[in-house]
Amino acid sequence: MKINNNIQALNAYRNLSQNQVHVSKNLEKLSSGLRINKAADDAAGLAISEKMRSQIRGLKQAERNAMDGISLMQTSEGAMQEVHSMLQRMRELAVQAANDTNTEYDRDQIQKEIDQLKLEIDSISEKTEFNTRKLLNGSSAVLSTFHVIDGNDANQANLTSLPKAVNANLKSGDYRLNVTDVEPKISIVQPGAGLEAGDIDFQQVQSEASTEPTTEAEDESQVNGGDQVDANNSSDEVNEQNFTEPTTDAEVESQETGGDETEANDLTPDGQLNGGRGDEDSGEGIPDESTPLINNFANIPLGEYTINVRNYEGNSATIEILGPDGLSIETRNVEVGDGSGPENIGGLAINTGAIQRSGMVKVSMEMEAAFSLYYREPGNEDGEYHRHAFGKELTSRNGVVTHGGLEFSISSNLQTSDAEEATAFTIVNNALAFQIGPNTNQHVLVDIPKMDTVQLGIEEIDVRSQEAANQAIFALDEAINKISDARSKLGATQNRLEHTVNNLQITHENLTASESRIRDADMALEMTEFTRNNIINQSATAMLAQANQLPQGVLQLLQ
Repeated sequence: MKINNNIQALNAYRNLSQNQVHVSKNLEKLSSGLRINKAADDAAGLAISEKMRSQIRGLKQAERNAMDGISLMQTSEGAMQEVHSMLQRMRELAVQAANDTNTEYDRDQIQKEIDQLKLEIDSISEKTEFNTRKLLNGSSAVLSTFHVIDGNDANQANLTSLPKAVNANLKSGDYRLNVTDVEPKISIVQPGAGLEAGDIDFQQVQSEASTEPTTEAEDESQVNGGDQVDANNSSDEVNEQNFTEPTTDAEVESQETGGDETEANDLTPDGQLNGGRGDEDSGEGIPDESTPLINNFANIPLGEYTINVRNYEGNSATIEILGPDGLSIETRNVEVGDGSGPENIGGLAINTGAIQRSGMVKVSMEMEAAFSLYYREPGNEDGEYHRHAFGKELTSRNGVVTHGGLEFSISSNLQTSDAEEATAFTIVNNALAFQIGPNTNQHVLVDIPKMDTVQLGIEEIDVRSQEAANQAIFALDEAINKISDARSKLGATQNRLEHTVNNLQITHENLTASESRIRDADMALEMTEFTRNNIINQSATAMLAQANQLPQGVLQLLQ
């Protein structure tokens, strides 16, 4: 028997100590409800759980962000709705003013209301705010400007307007557009409805800048059977190279000018109009003094031309031409079937001998070219351009080509450009970014264009004459289309964000469940473990007491 070392007591004490640690852990888990309270409980599980917690909290905040974004867009769209209402009222007033039952005094009163509505549109554009952020003044738009090189805008491709961003994710910086392989593309959209493919082409118009009469052969279309002129030649180049002799005809057919024939004395020697022409009563198709004659595709509006063949009887018919904007260009009675060759009607060379029955066809006049787009970081004036969108053969649709997130408005005199002489422009992206995800760059950009009278094109509308009121109707139609387009984009984005909120809620729920399986304690299991460890703890305490009594047996030997 030994009294210096009580091995049994040491063993009981060790087991009791370990059991008390287990009981302590059980109590910690039961009191917190967590299986992992510190890294020592499960190091790998803790790391995974913390990453999930970041995602869960980020998802919840992203959900709130998306709902705030919806609120902002509803504010913008609500203001645009009121602008829409005012534009509709202005159009109604313009229609009223276009009626000649009104006196000059009546139209003055109508103009007063239109002027006040224009002021209110500008006011809404400047004052619409969300959380002190202005929404409709252009500060949240994607803006573009041409580079200025040697005092001139760098627009070698001859775009008709600045590129328009159709993708709000477009980066700010310098861009360069290279255009190659430019050629016109003419097609019959509905062949067989009175005319067949090959029976229609775009006609060349002769200029009055010549000095000798032309022959009958020279009067025929240069496109159908004559010498072709390069589609990229300007009006002046065409005049010099192909029409150096004057015509003796009293009239020169006009293209896209409102339908009336242009008298020779209406033209200046360089082929410019002295004054307006077309339907002066309607105000349609009346260009100003700077509008050149159309020569060999140059300045011909791109788009779809409708040809209506009607009243066909024997060898005569009525041909009506409608332009791409829906305005009437020309209606003419023609003799058909005489084999005299193509006839210039409304800027189209129509083979009247091919007309066999009444009907309607659509002729599409577009430009085909290869577009390549390059990008350079902002502020890097000496840096190199890098490819932004791969070169692609594209055909315009109603004078519009979309490439690399940009919309380019082109005309029939689109020019080829090389790398050194490309169209250069700058994009400044001020679009609003809504963070709709828990991680970097998980956002949606919203482009809200400026909505004042200048951008809507109604700053100068006037209804104090029948002609002006008629033009005002057209301008207001364009403005209504612009604001409808902006509202549609906002509405589509708002619907997207509503789906985003739903997705964030589902993801938040599923990720929370995943994190719970890692981190949360199974209370039933922990209670079972605690009960077991508690019983063992009580048993170990009793056994330690008994082990401590064992050395007292030595006292019996002293008796």
